[in-house]
Order: sequence, then C-alpha cells, then structure tokens
Amino acid sequence: EAFLDGLFGSFIEQATETIEVLRRAARGSDSEAFAKVVRSLRESSTSVGANLLAGVCQHMETLCGTGALGEARTLVDQLEYEFGRVKRALVT
Repeated sequence: EAFLDGLFGSFIEQATETIEVLRRAARGSDSEAFAKVVRSLRESSTSVGANLLAGVCQHMETLCGTGALGEARTLVDQLEYEFGRVKRALVT
C-alpha cells in the first residue's frame, strides 16, 4: 500500500507540474513542444491506469501531429477536468 501511495503521490505531483507547463506551451506556437509535454503526461497517466486522461492526451497528440495546435489547445480544460477526477480517485 505504501508503494502505491508513493506512486500515486508522485504521479499527482508530476502531472500537476506538467499541466502547468502545458498551459504555458499552449500559449506558444510550437506544436512539437506541446506534443512532447502531452506525450509525457499520456505515458505517466497510462502507468497509473488513468485511461481516460491518457485518451485525452492521445487525442491532443494526434491533433498536434496534424498541425491542429489550436484545436489541441482547446482540450487543455478537458484535460484538467479529467486530471481532477483522477486525482480525487487516487487520494481516496
């Protein structure tokens, strides 16, 4: 149990920081940098079983890959909402 608490705590801390970086990246025009940050969050989300959050990240990555950075930016709020759900589930 202590191991999982540590894993989930690390994920929450890292994801919180990553989402802030993502918000800053969303203000720019570098779709590669934006996709890199989203990819990092997708991978860590997958590792803790946060599949819906990982799915939002995957969709954002796909949009970046097609040059639709503006559309990917619009999903940041959805990503934050889903992260909030994951965070509540992991701390209870």
